Amino acid sequence: MGEFVKHVSCTQCGSKDNTALYADGSSHCFGCLYTVPSKELLDQNKPLSKIRSSVSNQQSIKKEKTVTKESITSTQAEEIKAKTQISANNYRGISDAVLKFYGVRTEMDSTDNVRTRYYPITVDDKLSGYKVREHPKQFFAIGNTGNDCDLYGAFRFRSGGKYVLLVEGEEDCHAAYQMFKEYSENKGSEFVTAVVSITTGAGNPSKQVANNYEFLNNFENIVVGLDNDEAGNKAIDKIISALPKGKVRIATWTKAKDPNKYLENNQQKQFLSDFYNSKTYVPAGVLASDQLYDKMIEQSSVVKMPFPPIMKELNEMLVGGISLGHIYNIAAGTGVGKTSLINEMVYYWIFNSPHMVGILSMELSAPQYAEALFSRHVSRKIAMLPQEEKQEFLISERSKELAHKLFVNEDGNSRFYLCEDRDGSIEQLQEVIEQMVISSGCKVIVLDPLQDVLDGLSNDEQAVFLKWAKSMIKSHGIAFIFINHIRKSQSGEKSSTNGGSLTEDSIHGSSTIIKSASANILLSRDKYAEDEVERNTTKIVLSKNRLVGLTGPAGELYYENYTHTLHNKEEYFSKTPRPVSDAPKEKIDF
Repeated sequence: MGEFVKHVSCTQCGSKDNTALYADGSSHCFGCLYTVPSKELLDQNKPLSKIRSSVSNQQSIKKEKTVTKESITSTQAEEIKAKTQISANNYRGISDAVLKFYGVRTEMDSTDNVRTRYYPITVDDKLSGYKVREHPKQFFAIGNTGNDCDLYGAFRFRSGGKYVLLVEGEEDCHAAYQMFKEYSENKGSEFVTAVVSITTGAGNPSKQVANNYEFLNNFENIVVGLDNDEAGNKAIDKIISALPKGKVRIATWTKAKDPNKYLENNQQKQFLSDFYNSKTYVPAGVLASDQLYDKMIEQSSVVKMPFPPIMKELNEMLVGGISLGHIYNIAAGTGVGKTSLINEMVYYWIFNSPHMVGILSMELSAPQYAEALFSRHVSRKIAMLPQEEKQEFLISERSKELAHKLFVNEDGNSRFYLCEDRDGSIEQLQEVIEQMVISSGCKVIVLDPLQDVLDGLSNDEQAVFLKWAKSMIKSHGIAFIFINHIRKSQSGEKSSTNGGSLTEDSIHGSSTIIKSASANILLSRDKYAEDEVERNTTKIVLSKNRLVGLTGPAGELYYENYTHTLHNKEEYFSKTPRPVSDAPKEKIDF
């Protein structure tokens, strides 16, 4: 590689300045290890291994990676095994027992010194590739070793435990585990602290860490102990957002850069001291005023998620719809139709939202929720079908096609995520939400209804949950949509289900629910009205709008029972002179 020119962004991992650009047109990312050889080397039509050899003596190149998503073949694995061994003559102070534990293979040169290390990388505990290190510091990959892989060494610690230490490199992983192992053996204990490593470098590790959320969440404490240098310190902030809240501790290596140096310097006691002195992570949260303009620009670029077109008045009053970083309350009395409305919203969002939606259904089971959403998709209330006809309809080829379109997008991925866990503790529910946000990428969480979660909690305990929710929207840039029950009307009052007005104070539970939201949306319907149109009309009121300030009536919706569809009332009756509830209930024929 030629003379260094400047740092630029990486086309592979997205880092802003981890890629070094050189005068000969070559580049190298010190985060994800992606390397582009110079045009001259490529024009020579050499194999990549030859290109790697021809640049290995240049001081400016430290790491390199063959980019591939294909897992290693059994033939390749056998070839590596045939030319390597477990023993490495105590290379970097690591014992053969530890190398065997992690499955490391080593190729020795003619003088019996380490030439190449092969670190096994797995996906779901199955070998997917090897991260290869040619002595002293030349890296490349065989097979799949990227963001979708397990953390290095994770296959050894699937049962979880009290602590897991997350380090930056494979040799640091070995060294830390060895020091923990020796400490336990000296005490006569069989317990050894779990140690794993990221495989993609410190440049942009958050995606791999997020993909391993479930594994890390099996531990009570997650200690992050990256290298004590500029790259490691920067990576910590990226990793924190991908880890379970409340479990993270930060280890500061006070006497050396990394765990391997502690081992080589015989500083095991100091390593253990630094590990057990790790501190609970607390974000600073303090910004200088010269950073605020950039923050404002950054927020303005986040795309809003509009409500369905039938709620155009609400979209206008909220200037575009739902903004991430806020809590929204939707409240209505029993039988008013709030579930039908939220299902209509979800149906629209799964096809049109710029953000992934996660739903926690506390009232409907997974099949019930699927049926309600599918009814909207086919414009026919499936629950009204006789059982035999219902089954015949659902197993038809046409239904299978429509269901696939509803639940799977064009790329073959899920359109949304659903959790129906109603029996867990409040803490378990919070963990599920965190996993949906971090691991599944959900940016909007719909909880229907909130009162089923808060039932039995004191006002103080409800306030704690709302505080956690506000912490989540701030730390992860998400939005919560809480569906709310209301209190029973006082004696003599006309209820909101019988044409009476609804206020925020009617929302069941602690006043913190009302105060925590940026917008409160109230629904009312006179479900006992003699007039069929009035009986199926839902009135929307935006009673609180912290974002813009506009409040008041926000449109009316008309529910068409036969097709299980909501309409904007004004637009519907400008086209349809009468309701279609008395339409013939013919058998569906696809």
